[in-house]
Amino acid sequence: MHPKVDDSALGAFMAVQADEVGHAVFRLSEDWSRILVEATGGGAVRRLARSLPLTSPRFIAVKVPHGAGAGARSRLLFLTWNPVGASVRDRLLATCIRDRVRMQLYGVEGHFEVTDQEQLVVLTEMETPGP
Repeated sequence: MHPKVDDSALGAFMAVQADEVGHAVFRLSEDWSRILVEATGGGAVRRLARSLPLTSPRFIAVKVPHGAGAGARSRLLFLTWNPVGASVRDRLLATCIRDRVRMQLYGVEGHFEVTDQEQLVVLTEMETPGP
């Protein structure tokens, strides 16, 4: 199975790259043939984490600050949201297709798999410089 990233999902990903939105959430279509955009937004990662389903995998593109001072920049991360509450079949499917999806999204600087909401928050806060 080789799902294609839908044009609207590519547009949402490019909006994250261009700093027009803070993140984009993608899902697999019902027939497993396409990756679709589910939501875009900005703001707190905690709000994003609370909005993710606890029983279904998702893919997330998010830009997080990296470094401090004059050398500070943002990193574009690709996250696989693979919650423990999802079925084994759905979790395996997400794991199997994530690299194929990521290869269609140019400019990703890192990939992580997260399985619960707090892990997502901690991961993105680790990338953010302290005061």
